[in-house]
Amino acid sequence: MPLEVRFFHNSPKKAHGFVACALSANVFHIHQSACGLKWEAEKVIQVEPKPVTGWLHPEMPGVITDILLSLDDK
Repeated sequence: MPLEVRFFHNSPKKAHGFVACALSANVFHIHQSACGLKWEAEKVIQVEPKPVTGWLHPEMPGVITDILLSLDDK
């Protein structure tokens, strides 16, 4: 489930960004294809669930809350 999208500050010169997925604890890098006709995505971060006790389930999933990009897009 996508939570937020953050595009590089130098867009549209750089058609790149990141999508944070809230419940699956993933971050995807999104960018336009070489021909510029479609968008592509690749998973760049995966936060694994942690084992816990006293919780409804035996593992607690990670939760992505925010993405911050520096002004120089690094």
